[in-house]
Amino acid sequence: MPRTVWLLILVLIALGAMPAQSEEAVTFKSYLPKVGDQLRVSRTESDKQTISQELAGRKHEKTVLRVRVIGYTDEVLAVDDTSPSRQRRVYAKYEITHDGKVEKLPVAGKSVLIERKGEGYEFRVERGEVIPPEVRSALGREWNRPGVSATDPELLPSKALKPGETWKLDLKKLFRDAPEGTNFDVPGATGSGKLVKLYQARGATQAVLDYSVSLPAKVALSDVIPGLTEGSKITIAINCDVCVDGTAPNTNSTTRIISRIEAQTAETGTTKSVNEQVNTLKIELIPPK
Repeated sequence: MPRTVWLLILVLIALGAMPAQSEEAVTFKSYLPKVGDQLRVSRTESDKQTISQELAGRKHEKTVLRVRVIGYTDEVLAVDDTSPSRQRRVYAKYEITHDGKVEKLPVAGKSVLIERKGEGYEFRVERGEVIPPEVRSALGREWNRPGVSATDPELLPSKALKPGETWKLDLKKLFRDAPEGTNFDVPGATGSGKLVKLYQARGATQAVLDYSVSLPAKVALSDVIPGLTEGSKITIAINCDVCVDGTAPNTNSTTRIISRIEAQTAETGTTKSVNEQVNTLKIELIPPK
């Protein structure tokens, strides 16, 4: 299942239409894409990593910050089951900031066709132009090498919920792309989702969903990273504000992932790594003319 805007739409589900102040339990429902749908999408992906290493009394530290700001419009050209099998993406911007230097990739106004071929997806720029390697790599990660986020359908509750209620997340499914040997069935590993509230906006019912995950990395990753200390931890917090009555795919979400890893070995000394990823995503259905 490709990790596309449409996956997020199906994943960031819609609840049955009802008054915003109702305290009755609601059942999750999906918006299904249609041929001709057009979405305006803006996303920001920030990745900050600080690594410090101490060996034989000498300490080194380095911080790297990388930010992507991307804007585009997606148009559905064909649908297979619950996701597009062919769609057109027209980029408005693609900017990368790395250590304070801004690079604007030459894709503004370019149209990329995304088509399902066998088990994966292929990409080509219309009119025979070349896709920059950075953009092609990002498309490949989005469509052909999907990671699983806390908003995947498999992690959503099977029962109806009232505002304020929570449900337990399956961490094995959440981290199914983790390195082989990762153990999630450990004391202290927790993951939960919460339906925070319902409200009305632009004639549609919106819902706020919160997710929280905490993973003690020393035990979970001990077979993957040698020498991990007790303080190593991975935390994830996701806040989603989504249209929830099935009438539109509108989404506004923020995902924050923080990992604090400390390892001690005789060969490398003490290594500490703090990685913070903050991703924002806004999706709006463009009204038909």
